[in-house]
Amino acid sequence: MNSNFFSKSKQTLNHLIFQCFLLISLILAIFWHGLWVGVPRADQLFYLHNIGGETNLTDILTSAHAFNRTHSPGDFILYRPVLYLLLGICYFLFGYDFVLWQSVSLALHIMVVLALYFLLRRIPLLKETLWPFALAFLFAASEMGSEMVLWHHIMGYLLFSLLAILQILYLIRFMSEGHLRFAIWSLVLALIAEFTYEPTLALNLIIAGALALPALSLKFKSLQWLPRPRPGPTTCLKIAALFCVISLLLPTVSFIDSYLRFGHVVGLEKPQENYNLMTAIFYTFKQISRWFRALLLPLGIQIIPGAHAYYEGTEYEFSLPHILNFLAVAATLLPTVYLFGMQKLSLRLRMIALMAPGLIFLTSYSFIIAIGRALPRGIGYVLFGNLHYAYIAQWILIASVGLALFIKKEVTPSLVLPQNTHKLQHYAHRCLLAGVLSLALLNSTETYQLSKKFRQFYAPQQKLLVALANWHEDPISIQGKYFQVSSDCSNDALSDFEIHLRKNSSWKGPVSLADALYPETSYSLNREKANRQNAEIKTIHC
Repeated sequence: MNSNFFSKSKQTLNHLIFQCFLLISLILAIFWHGLWVGVPRADQLFYLHNIGGETNLTDILTSAHAFNRTHSPGDFILYRPVLYLLLGICYFLFGYDFVLWQSVSLALHIMVVLALYFLLRRIPLLKETLWPFALAFLFAASEMGSEMVLWHHIMGYLLFSLLAILQILYLIRFMSEGHLRFAIWSLVLALIAEFTYEPTLALNLIIAGALALPALSLKFKSLQWLPRPRPGPTTCLKIAALFCVISLLLPTVSFIDSYLRFGHVVGLEKPQENYNLMTAIFYTFKQISRWFRALLLPLGIQIIPGAHAYYEGTEYEFSLPHILNFLAVAATLLPTVYLFGMQKLSLRLRMIALMAPGLIFLTSYSFIIAIGRALPRGIGYVLFGNLHYAYIAQWILIASVGLALFIKKEVTPSLVLPQNTHKLQHYAHRCLLAGVLSLALLNSTETYQLSKKFRQFYAPQQKLLVALANWHEDPISIQGKYFQVSSDCSNDALSDFEIHLRKNSSWKGPVSLADALYPETSYSLNREKANRQNAEIKTIHC
């Protein structure tokens, strides 16, 4: 009876629907407070200010900075039309209802996690185990990557993550099953992802190489140790060529768009500050180290909310939670080294080869970020600000580890709950799984506390946003009237916002959160006009 009970329990735990339901439930519990942290901040304020007042989607897109490249808080060379289409649709549907914005961000995060879960389940060695759930849960709960979910303005990166993972998933199905339709789906997703976020360019080139090498291994004896794809070499080489063509589309379209608008390629002007390539390379690997450590040691990370979530440093103490964290790290790393070392050299080389494309993409992604910040003014952004970049890096890392195991079950039984192997290997596997699940739980508690801290931090601004929305609810009743914000509200002046005020406007700073979102009715920005009209001034209280 007991054996039947445990057998049924194992079947339930490994059941796809149950595990998906559990992942979704855990994510909702971890990020529940995150639904109420949707205060516009940093780049989003520039974006919302410039599209404010537009009512149809076409005008929203043409008014958006970076979409039409006429106004940008960052680099004009960036070209992300799909990302700004997503933001434009959210503004068109939700306006300033930022709880709904946050809901979209959270929904995208859930889809990314489920896509990663299904990707890991495609690996034969992992399919009938708890590993897809454990690794997906670890990624879903990551503390440093949580800023990507808690700041809805960067939901475009979540969309990119979803597209990229699905792109890889369909590519794996093409390589293992040989059906051409999977390759076509992968190419379509690659095209959309590339116009969402530029690192897809690097991903597409890496995929082209990953397709070409195994295809060539069928012809060259020196490459026959590589895993062989199901499709023929000619088909693989053709698909690889198409990925190369897609990777060229983004820069081509971007440069043509720039020439049509400005007569030259914007953003390629000579840098105004000293640019150091070696600094970028150094910070490329330092970033990767921090992203990896953040996943393993969440309890020591000090993150504070602000215009961007800010990494304040690490602080470890001799306490039970921190001791448990270090034990979880030991339970993860030591069995990994042992189990990997138990394999034959040829198998270890094959696993490294399978993992290599992911690690190359991770390094490329980190370099793209670091090289864009290799100016003296940008180094702080690499390691202390812009923590959301950890999100993409961590799913790349976890997917790479999973793909390293894309080998036949019978090759390495010690990695799949062995039945008749040495007891030490069996216990090492159990210890490794317990370590990963422990790290996922530790990240969960820290991310939950962080989202709760964010909610408390932004609560005063949330009250102000609600009060402003209530006053602007009836546009007819406020015609000819202006508002000013009471001192009991959180409405500090924004740093250097004046240069981002809409072109051809007569508004003058300083500019606060309320002014940026509702410039037409702001008494602060329209003081002379309001006084000249002897207009009614409404004081907004919080």
